[in-house]
Amino acid sequence: MYSTRACHLASLGLLALVLATVAGCSFRRHDRPMRDAGQPDTREFDAGRHDGGHDGGRDAGPIHCDTDLECPSGLLCFAHGCQHDPCATTSPCGPTERCRAVCVALSDPCAGVTCGADETCIEGACFAGCLPVACEGVTCVEGWFCNPVTSYCEAVVPCDAACGDARACHLTCTPRSACEGVTCAEGQFCRAGVCVANRCFDVRCARGEVCNDGACVATCDCMPACRAPERCIDNACVCVRSCPTGAACGLPDGCGGFCGGTCAGAFDVCNPDTGLCECFSECTASSACGAADGCGGLCNGPCRDGLACVSGACVCTGECVAPDVIDCGTEIPPTCIGSLPCVGRGTRCPGLADCDANGSCCPQCPEAASVPCGTTAPPIDDRSGRPCRTCSDVGTMCRAGTTCTSPPGTTLASARTCCGDCAASTAVMCGTRIPDVLDDAGHVCRTCTGFGTASCTGDTTCTGGTGGTCCPTCPAASSVTCGDPIPSPACRTCAGAGSMCPTGTSCVSPPGTILPRDRECCESCASAATVACGTRVPSVLASDGSVCRTCTTGTMCPGGATCLGGACCPLCPSPGSAGCGVAIPDQRDGAGAVCRTCGVGTLCVSGSSCAGGSCCPTCPAASSLACGTDPPEGAGCPMCANGTMCPAGQRCGASGCCAPSCTPPSMRPCGDAPSDGCGGTCTPGTACTGTGETCGGAPFRCGCTASCVGRHCGESNGCGGQCIGPCDAGFQCSEHLPATMPRSFDCVPSLCVPSCGLCESCLLDACEPLTCSPSQTQCLATCECCDPGEVCTTVGCRVLG
Repeated sequence: MYSTRACHLASLGLLALVLATVAGCSFRRHDRPMRDAGQPDTREFDAGRHDGGHDGGRDAGPIHCDTDLECPSGLLCFAHGCQHDPCATTSPCGPTERCRAVCVALSDPCAGVTCGADETCIEGACFAGCLPVACEGVTCVEGWFCNPVTSYCEAVVPCDAACGDARACHLTCTPRSACEGVTCAEGQFCRAGVCVANRCFDVRCARGEVCNDGACVATCDCMPACRAPERCIDNACVCVRSCPTGAACGLPDGCGGFCGGTCAGAFDVCNPDTGLCECFSECTASSACGAADGCGGLCNGPCRDGLACVSGACVCTGECVAPDVIDCGTEIPPTCIGSLPCVGRGTRCPGLADCDANGSCCPQCPEAASVPCGTTAPPIDDRSGRPCRTCSDVGTMCRAGTTCTSPPGTTLASARTCCGDCAASTAVMCGTRIPDVLDDAGHVCRTCTGFGTASCTGDTTCTGGTGGTCCPTCPAASSVTCGDPIPSPACRTCAGAGSMCPTGTSCVSPPGTILPRDRECCESCASAATVACGTRVPSVLASDGSVCRTCTTGTMCPGGATCLGGACCPLCPSPGSAGCGVAIPDQRDGAGAVCRTCGVGTLCVSGSSCAGGSCCPTCPAASSLACGTDPPEGAGCPMCANGTMCPAGQRCGASGCCAPSCTPPSMRPCGDAPSDGCGGTCTPGTACTGTGETCGGAPFRCGCTASCVGRHCGESNGCGGQCIGPCDAGFQCSEHLPATMPRSFDCVPSLCVPSCGLCESCLLDACEPLTCSPSQTQCLATCECCDPGEVCTTVGCRVLG
């Protein structure tokens, strides 16, 4: 059995924080991009309260805002300033959709931000509590952003609004919200169009706690401490994904999943559940023969009796149907004209199954990860109950927090047991040996090494090893006077020298010195741009009159000139100001010496361009000339490309126009790309034989994409498995593990104590937040789904901005 809590929390991220805040949750936020000399920032962030969104009476600049409601009519809130709505001039949305512009982050806003213990950085600010963060560990390529709803990278749809550094204006299309236009009083929020009380309004909680439905609950109680790549989130160690910039589709994310990425195929998208570039066919059982399948091919739809769907048309064929398109064990039907006797039976089976000699579909052996640790996978029966496959793999499935391992002194796979990991050194008392791990029977299942480093308080750290003690840390160099040795406590040796200097100076080694003790505080050199070109910038003197810093030479020149070799040299005129091939005079400095060579001009009349010192006519587009036509070129001018124009449906080749000959991709096996008869290859085939399978990936292959969106506990996921989904009130979704049915789920009486809170349901013995479709976010304020680009606020679903 495993818990889906980590997946739910990782997907909610920042939006979940805001949702929980206004639904009866309160978080303390500490904005501290700079925290010096131990001075804490004591500003508070409380659910349902803000400063009114005004600029304090400033006369210039846009009106300060936090939501669109604080802006005048016709303006929206972008980067905390009221600006014109980009959707008023540009909209990618359909007639039934609503265009909304939002500011999205192009880089991690928490990069370089350090928060205190039991705090979490969200959107560049520190919040009290161990909270989930959308897009944590995910970076995107240029022009893309991480969608906080899905935690995967998406392309920016640009728009015209200022969003500040490292952010971009992005257009979205969303339907309307039930709370649109509803304004609630302070201490209330909108739920399904009605204002209700916010039970966490003005509630303050202790460090590491958040307000949930009016009560303060702990979020940082993880014992033992979490080990990377895990982080303590809502009292559980949750793996944090890591997807670097430019990660290819399918790259492991470090948490057992895959990174999203771009795909080369024109119809492919990256499926983060499988790590494959896939194209999902739009064909259904009722799709007409020849209908577009959405993947560049045609649907192999039904035809009337005696006809077959070939190349998008129902035709009479004299060839027998291939066995892999007929269900396993079913006789292959005769042809419509009866010219050939068709013998044999079909071999098509759903999902991961094979057609055996008895004409039955035999499922493949289960993966080791779905069989209990140390247990041999059971034999497989077909639908009639007859044994059809013997499995030999030994299972590796263990409960969360443990892995399948061989205890010390054992080698047989059947002796493996589920065993926890060794405790982190930071979870064991300083100087104490890290204990071995015991299994459920009390036997050692994993031998651990090393010593603890925990339990040190204040400004002390563990010296490490068997004799480790809590010892004061070395002072920072910036807190020790420039040149003085850093003092050492009795229990450790500190190296280096101090670097502390008065404001406006820095700690440097004067010319001719190399020892740290000779360093002294010295002012910076004057800017080279403020001293005449070639003139020596004066050295900086110390307080005793000695030189403490040697400076370079000046670079200041009048407009239209730059400093080269110690003299001001004029810039060359633009090449477009002189005729093509005409020499542009070299530039000279004040002493008359040539300081810059300017080359030749490139100016030509319209319709021609400069090449090789001559103005040449512009080449006609190859697509405007008949295939193989060689256009004339002027003397000394570059060669122009030969024509490529052919009649519709033909391609220009070495021997002229040629009509490619390819059967529709839907009629060929997945990945099959034969010659098209014109020197190229056909689009790869997309036909798959298994039920629910689609063709995709790199290389192309048939596979089934499981989906549990909108499905209840125990319902099929479309690929031979079952879904973990909701149950009726008082019941929870629980896994059953009989030897012949791994990964099956049923609704059983709820075991969640205490009962679950607002908008939560009991799944696998744990309270889980209700989920929406992949493009939506659950709004705890209303127990409904917010659309992309919206966030749940004190007045319901509102557009981010």
